[in-house]
Amino acid sequence: MERLPIAPTSKRVKLLQETGERVTHACSPCLDGLPCRVGQVGEGVIEIGYGPVTDAVRELSLTCVPSTIHTLTVTKSATDGGTVSGGAISCGTTCSTVLPGGDQVTLTATPTAGYRFAGWSGACTGTGECTVTMNSDKTVAATFIEQVTLRVVLLQQGHRTMAMVASPEPSLSPDPCTTTGSGTQRSCTATYDVGTQVTLTASTLGFSVNWLNGPCTDTNVTSCTLTLDSDIDLAVQVAG
Repeated sequence: MERLPIAPTSKRVKLLQETGERVTHACSPCLDGLPCRVGQVGEGVIEIGYGPVTDAVRELSLTCVPSTIHTLTVTKSATDGGTVSGGAISCGTTCSTVLPGGDQVTLTATPTAGYRFAGWSGACTGTGECTVTMNSDKTVAATFIEQVTLRVVLLQQGHRTMAMVASPEPSLSPDPCTTTGSGTQRSCTATYDVGTQVTLTASTLGFSVNWLNGPCTDTNVTSCTLTLDSDIDLAVQVAG
């Protein structure tokens, strides 16, 4: 009977259709339960039998037991937005794997800096961990959304105070975003999904507002609407 070379890092092992093939291998947990082929037509999973130890090496009996094999595929909405990991999936780089029918895999999504994880679709929903039962081929999609920062600097003129609010949420931080005294300025920020349209509205006790830079450059108006395609800095002053 032909002997089958098996590398310690093997992910697929071809076995003869006969059972009981004897090999020696130093990493039996690496193989137990992994997919294998039965001849040219069937699929299965490896079962390992343990024999005696000879010269500090345990003899193993590898049997390819027929079993249904399914494919798990992971996709991401943004290549650099984050990683998905769990079981043999490290996506990243490894975004698909084959598993025996009935196996379960739990996937975790981790956003990279400057992105947030918005949720799963396909075989999972929500934003927590994703547990997939492999009773058929499954596809799971992870959505990562780029984040951008809006920064507004309020410049106070004399004793004319100003407060700024942003819509939609989140609120500008610190909240409330207001000037605090004569000749002072206040820097306020908020983080949004890229592409969000934001309206800034200033309260000045009846005075108009000058928007000094950025996409808002109108004078004597108290509000400005802008689309956040990237980080944006604005400066605003009460009109004299």
